[in-house]
Amino acid sequence: MALFEASDFSGYSSTWAVPAGEITPLFTGSVDLVLSTNVTQVVFDTLSTALKCIHYMDANDLYSLSPNEDVTIINLRSKLLILENTYINQKLLNHYVFKYDTSGNVQAVSRNTSVVYNLEESLTNMGFRCVGVPWGTDSNAKMNDDRSLDDKPHIIVCDYKYKHPTQSRTNLEDGSANLIIPSEV
Repeated sequence: MALFEASDFSGYSSTWAVPAGEITPLFTGSVDLVLSTNVTQVVFDTLSTALKCIHYMDANDLYSLSPNEDVTIINLRSKLLILENTYINQKLLNHYVFKYDTSGNVQAVSRNTSVVYNLEESLTNMGFRCVGVPWGTDSNAKMNDDRSLDDKPHIIVCDYKYKHPTQSRTNLEDGSANLIIPSEV
């Protein structure tokens, strides 16, 4: 059973976080996170529900959402960072604030020093051994596919390109030329 279903965000748009000129997301499957117990947690029943969640969180000025004790969802305005609440990821959330801005990159800002890091650097600073880096492009596949359970950070990035069948997939680094900013500001 999914943690969130479309009915949980009724009244919110699934096209809000889709850039102007783009079509509605084509992926119709669920958004899943593989937990450290090797159980696959269905976070959203469809990608459309995840995009409605972005609109809901932005409309209500929410930075994070915890649907249960195992998962935390971070709002990056046009992307969601979905993390399992492992020890390393909890340290990560305590030490960094995540943002996605006009640089077109998901960035971690240190709460103590205001230094900006990418996701790999911030995880390394917390003691996680990052393999298969850089994770900037096609991020979910590089962080989660073909890895032992211990080598997975148990983090996924979700935007309108999540598991897109024809375009490049979800990225941590879009670059300013491919910036994804919601169509309604």
